[in-house]
Amino acid sequence: MTVRQTQGALELQASEAVIVHAASRILAALIRNGRLTEGNHTALLRFAVRMACELAHEADRSVQSDAEPAARSEAGAGAGIGVGENDILDLLD
Repeated sequence: MTVRQTQGALELQASEAVIVHAASRILAALIRNGRLTEGNHTALLRFAVRMACELAHEADRSVQSDAEPAARSEAGAGAGIGVGENDILDLLD
C-alpha cells in the first residue's frame, strides 16, 4: 500500500516532529472523548497543533537543558501562565 503525496515530499525538522507527536496525542484524546464531529475536524486539528506548540514553548521556557547556557534568567519563572497552583488543581477536577 502506498500513500500519494499531493503536495510534494514532507520533511520535518526534529522540533516539528516533536510538535506533530504531541499534537497527535492531544487530537487522539479529543477524539477519544467524543469531541470530533464531521464539521470540526480542521478546527480540532489546528487546536491540537496550537496546544502542542504552547506546551513546547512552556517546556522550553521552564526547563534548562544541559546544552543550554546557565545564564538563563530566573526572573521569568512562572510568568506568562497566569495560573496558580490551586487553579491548576481546579482544572484537573
